Amino acid sequence: MNWKNLKHKRTILTMISLKAEKRTETAKKTRKEGKIPGILYGPDIKENIKVKVDKKEFEKILNLISPSEKIELVLNGQKFLVLIKEIQRDPITDEIIHLDFFQPSLHETQSSKENEKS
Repeated sequence: MNWKNLKHKRTILTMISLKAEKRTETAKKTRKEGKIPGILYGPDIKENIKVKVDKKEFEKILNLISPSEKIELVLNGQKFLVLIKEIQRDPITDEIIHLDFFQPSLHETQSSKENEKS
């Protein structure tokens, strides 16, 4: 199946979901397992959470979404609506070596941000 062709067939209403697990091992060990280490953070997350995602699944999703599109990160049954804030790559191999998942505030709206500026 060619995932790049599916990108054009997907509707904007479809939410992409990615399964994640909490990570306790080092990033290097995580990569050896075929996973990508990452971090989940945001204003509504009290303490940053170290995570890992399946490398093949993430690469499929990466071809389906736009850079500013939110995805659903499922961590131990809990769902987080996140942006992929940063993708770090190895400068020699170009392989993905780390991910930053940012969950924007679910309570703050655009209009409240504009009111703060006034």
